[in-house]
Amino acid sequence: MKLNIGKSIKNLRKSKGVTQEQLSEILGVSCQSVSRWENEFCYPDIELIPIIASYFGVTVDELMCIHNISDKHKIEKILTEHKNLISNGKINESIKLAKSGITEYPANLDIAVCLLYSLFIYCHNSSLSIDESREYDEEILLLANRIIRESDNIDIVLQTKSRLAFHHCKMGRKKEGRKLYEELPSVLLCREMRILSSLDDKEKIYAAQDLIRKSYNLLSKAMWDLAINCSIPDKTALIILEKREQLDELIYDGEFPNYTWDKALSHIEAAKLYAKENNVDKAIIHLKKAVQFALDYDKRPKEKNFYSTLLGKFSKNRSEYASADTRSLSEIMKNDWLQSPYFDLLRNYNEFLNILSNLSR
Repeated sequence: MKLNIGKSIKNLRKSKGVTQEQLSEILGVSCQSVSRWENEFCYPDIELIPIIASYFGVTVDELMCIHNISDKHKIEKILTEHKNLISNGKINESIKLAKSGITEYPANLDIAVCLLYSLFIYCHNSSLSIDESREYDEEILLLANRIIRESDNIDIVLQTKSRLAFHHCKMGRKKEGRKLYEELPSVLLCREMRILSSLDDKEKIYAAQDLIRKSYNLLSKAMWDLAINCSIPDKTALIILEKREQLDELIYDGEFPNYTWDKALSHIEAAKLYAKENNVDKAIIHLKKAVQFALDYDKRPKEKNFYSTLLGKFSKNRSEYASADTRSLSEIMKNDWLQSPYFDLLRNYNEFLNILSNLSR
């Protein structure tokens, strides 16, 4: 049976804010010995194990990860159940589950990542106001900083920094958010951009498709931000939204996965802009498209497979569109989005009344 004592020492040392040099001085061993333990080249001498455990305030079993071995199945069950709750939009339940898991396994970073994700969705992908989100602010900060400090997985660290930066910005701390964003690697230096030359022919296909998918996501988001979140003329914003839709058609061979929240919202925003231009016909056209995407979204399967020339085979699942709002998208569209004053011009048109009726079915 392999003991993960080296990984345990490393996590405990980082959590305590102690360097390898400091720990070696405390234990009376060389810094090289501590490094070899943490890289799992060897174990500490048996007489040092209780001393190390005492220093970190854990039991010998905890230090030797025996509890992790015996409880591995239970932790995996928590992680699987959390994923299922997210997939079904049960964000509150996922928070309760993750918090319970953290209480039982406080050193487990996988559960900590799950809890952060649930809290992030709850605060930033729901109808909560900024003031309501402040209730979870300190918890998110502590959890995110712990993951950044203790995790050995560079992808998780970068993802957590990105989420923490976004959280800072949404909470009005743009200076802190920008500082974290600037610590993230440039897109031109990322792994996906540079690795192709090192791969064999079969690997290159999947790597190139992965790069196209991620580049498309980045481009699509940038186009959305330019059209909706920047101060540009309405006519220019409409052109950008139209080009964004053309990009979708290009990437997916005209067979765009038709159960996405994003597509419904995009057509709502286009309808607003046309309504501002007093172009009733085009506003109605986009509202009808938005309704169809909302209805498809509400009937979306747990998972569906797709294929496109540029992306190859891929799948979409419910967990990709997690939201803390338990209402259907049809309800949100009818009771929130369509209540915008931009649509006051349309309210007496039969087409608009039919749209509301379709959303009520």
